[in-house]
Amino acid sequence: MYDQALAELREASHDPNFAGQAHTQLALCFRAMGRHNDAVAELRQALNSPSLSSKEYLHVLYLLGENLESLGRYAEALETYGWVRQEDAEFLDVQSRIKHLCALGCGTRQSVFARPLRAGDLLHLWQSLLGRLVRPSQA
Repeated sequence: MYDQALAELREASHDPNFAGQAHTQLALCFRAMGRHNDAVAELRQALNSPSLSSKEYLHVLYLLGENLESLGRYAEALETYGWVRQEDAEFLDVQSRIKHLCALGCGTRQSVFARPLRAGDLLHLWQSLLGRLVRPSQA
């Protein structure tokens, strides 16, 4: 069933009017299949799409944080949740997720935040955030 959904969503992702939503749905399918790295890649594609509203963009950022967290990429997840909190401090459980990740970093012998980050991942996140700030906000 996922294979059919993935094929149709990939097709929809080529339409600029639906690309953001299609990439997000692809990510949710991959997540359900346990393919979190693929989900992260699709969420990054969604963040680069101008078809997302501001509220959708925030949800996609949050989903990206969840997937990064599930992969053990805590520093990246923390940064992503920080962007969500910057836009809306009351968004879902973002405050408690940030506190939890900070506690992980502070309470362990070797901080999870001390491990090297993947420069390409941070570059993609930065580019998507910069693109969001530069283009006019959609409601």
